[in-house]
Amino acid sequence: MFKRSLSSILSAAGMLFVILPLLAAVPEAHGQDAATTSSPDASATLIDITAPVGSQSGRFGVGMGSSFPAYGLSGTYRVNEQVTAEAILGLMGTVTSVAGRGWYRFKQDPTYDVYGFATAGVYRYGIFDESAFGIGGGVGIELSWAKILDKPDFIPLYSNFDIGLVLANFDRYNFSALSWGGGIHYRFGGN
Repeated sequence: MFKRSLSSILSAAGMLFVILPLLAAVPEAHGQDAATTSSPDASATLIDITAPVGSQSGRFGVGMGSSFPAYGLSGTYRVNEQVTAEAILGLMGTVTSVAGRGWYRFKQDPTYDVYGFATAGVYRYGIFDESAFGIGGGVGIELSWAKILDKPDFIPLYSNFDIGLVLANFDRYNFSALSWGGGIHYRFGGN
């Protein structure tokens, strides 16, 4: 019973973690009049929607990430134009994980980037109460909400979706699965 309550609390906290930046930014992004939008200070908050998705805004991202069957808090760091590092603290789900990922963007575009990824982490299977090291890889796509909505003054919000294969060798259960996942990240920290 305590485990289910904790899972519900973590799910609610995760959703708030994603929703609060949206609520905080909506009045700023949509409450501007024409005079404010054309001021020099307003141009500092505009997203360059003509640049590839990976380069449109800040180097750091925070939000939610998942790679079935684990999901939770996620952070990203853009190392350079093609490479992004991601850490996922997957505390929710039957299989939980602490994992790192590397993305390589092999097709870059202002609306979406296509990337390949490799992942490694520690996976814990709750039913048998055991942990194992796991690896995986796959492909994905990252989207820019500012570009999709054609609003350079929209908050720097990005979504990604991916599919791949994860392998982990538990003592009582060999886990290899086609995994799908996604995430939503708020970016900050300058270009």
